[in-house]
This record gives sequence, structure tokens and C-alpha cells, in this order.
Amino acid sequence: MGEPLSGSNSNKVWRYITEGKVRQRADETTEGAAPRIVTNPKTGENKTVYELVYDYVEGYITKIEMYKDDFNTELIETTIYNQDDDQYRVLKIKLNSGYGSKFFELIPNVNMKEPVRIFPYSFTNKEKKVIIGLNIYQPKDTLDLKFEKKIEKKWTKENPGDVPSFDPDDIDQWKLDIKKFHKNYLTKNVIPNVLERPWEEDGKELFPNGEDIPEEKSAKEKALEQKIDDDVEDDLPF
Repeated sequence: MGEPLSGSNSNKVWRYITEGKVRQRADETTEGAAPRIVTNPKTGENKTVYELVYDYVEGYITKIEMYKDDFNTELIETTIYNQDDDQYRVLKIKLNSGYGSKFFELIPNVNMKEPVRIFPYSFTNKEKKVIIGLNIYQPKDTLDLKFEKKIEKKWTKENPGDVPSFDPDDIDQWKLDIKKFHKNYLTKNVIPNVLERPWEEDGKELFPNGEDIPEEKSAKEKALEQKIDDDVEDDLPF
């Protein structure tokens, strides 16, 4: 796979999405670490943190769970195994964010037996509005491992399914209903399908020790290929 390696000797690292990038907290002395000023949501205090910054995270999803952190922020935590360095990336996504909304909309259509590439974005549209979200890609061919298949939304304007109908007279309640619907759907219909070792087939690893994995393009080349589609913003109320 083409994701840049984390440079960590640990079997597990934690990452999160901010400002359209996947980030990993690091020490000031870590090679490649970039500074960023963050604000403590409880105290309002500013401080400088150092991070490794990535365009995307990729690998096999092995676990999805939801919980609240110490700041009472609801999070979706997705564990992704990257076979290149035998490491688990634990990706934290804020549930009440554009990233969380897109994750809920796309994850039901993901084939849990295949690797994923989660590619966040953030940009300002013509109306000067900041648009944030993420795209998920999977290989069209397992043996090729080129992430060319874009995962589409589970629910659309033409096919809303059981998604709560938009109520312009009570938008706050509608948002709560949407959130509850997404959480229930994830719990009942997605999480049970997550496999602990999805890269194995009938007890046999598809790519043992990374053997037979085709040579991939560089991360920079892949990032350029995975440009945000022109249709990332739509007029759907969900």
C-alpha cells in the first residue's frame, strides 16, 4: 500500500482529522513534525503542538467503536491495519462534524474484506463557506490494490431510505434524529460486519509478510490522483 509509514516502532498509533488532514501527535524533535497552535476547549488556553501530517490513511478496518472523550466529545474510533509496517492506525473522527457525517454516509457501502483509503478534505467554496468531509476509496481489484473505486453514499436525495425527513420548522430536533439514526445504523448494521483479520481468506493470508503486493506509486503521486471530486458539496439535507 502507498501510505507513508508512521516512523514509529509501536504496533499502534493514534491519528485524528483536523483542517482536512490526517494528523498524528509527535514530539518537537520528531523528523517531519510540523507545529500547530491549538486551543483547549475547557480553558481557552492556546498551546503549540507538533504533528506528523498525512493526506490519508489506508489499510484494513479491524474495529469501529463510538465513545465520549474526557471533554465529552463524541468520537468514532476506527482501527486500520497497515500491512506495510505491521501497524494499527487508530483514527479518531469527531461524530458531530462534517467528517463524521460523511463517514456515517459512506461506511455502510464499504466492503469490510477489502482495504480502504480514507481521504479527508477541507476547502472554501465560491460562497466563502468552508466545506469539510472525507472520501473513502477501495481497490477495484484485490490483486492490484489501486484505490480507484470511490465509495458512494448509502442514502441519497433520490433514495433516502429510513433517514429522518428534513424538518425546516425544527432543525435542531432533526439533527438529533439524524445523529441517532446514524449511530443506531452503525451499531446494528456495520460494526457486526467488521472482521478482526479481513486480509485472511479461509485462514490463509492474502499477502503474507507483504509478499506479492504490487509496487505502488509514491504517496505524493497518489495524493495528486485522489483529488476531491467536483460533487463533494450537494444540496442534500443529510
